[in-house]
Amino acid sequence: MWKGVVFDMDGTLIDSPLCFRTLREKLEIPDGAPILEHLEGLPAQERARKEQLLEEMEVEFAGGATLMPSVSRMFESLKAAGVRLGIFTRNCRAATERVLSMYALPADLVLTREDALPKPHPDGLLRFLSRWGLEPDQLLFVGDFRFDIECGRRAGVQTAYYARGEREFDDFGADMVIHDYAAFTEEMVRAIRLQKGA
Repeated sequence: MWKGVVFDMDGTLIDSPLCFRTLREKLEIPDGAPILEHLEGLPAQERARKEQLLEEMEVEFAGGATLMPSVSRMFESLKAAGVRLGIFTRNCRAATERVLSMYALPADLVLTREDALPKPHPDGLLRFLSRWGLEPDQLLFVGDFRFDIECGRRAGVQTAYYARGEREFDDFGADMVIHDYAAFTEEMVRAIRLQKGA
């Protein structure tokens, strides 16, 4: 059983009003182009201006974020069972902290794009493994986008795609699919108890 679980934030832990189409329009980024990677390739002055605008929009939209069903209970139950919990997001730290100030999730470690190279680079997950002293097979990474699954694969950890209750979806080759956090929590806690009792 995993000793640590790391979650993506937008679309995985929270439902956010953040609209990527709107972001791309305001930042003049082509459809389908990864936002952070596109900005990275711009001239320094334009890049700085657009990165500031991106952060302002992220922080604004973070104020309207709501937790996905059963997230609070999941964090409390897994924390009580001794599982280390983390958040790894491509969002800026200011927006992430705004969400965490609204919903006191007991995460042991939170990494944003200011703390580690953004997904799909495995840098962030490798930092979780190092700081927690875990082997790759002891960590699960949960996300809702291909960058999350690719990041986990490149770090050598198991991955879970959060389907948000949808019937049709692309899991991007994840090791497992989570449809409901309540059921996932129950299964994990049961497995941990059995393992401790063995």
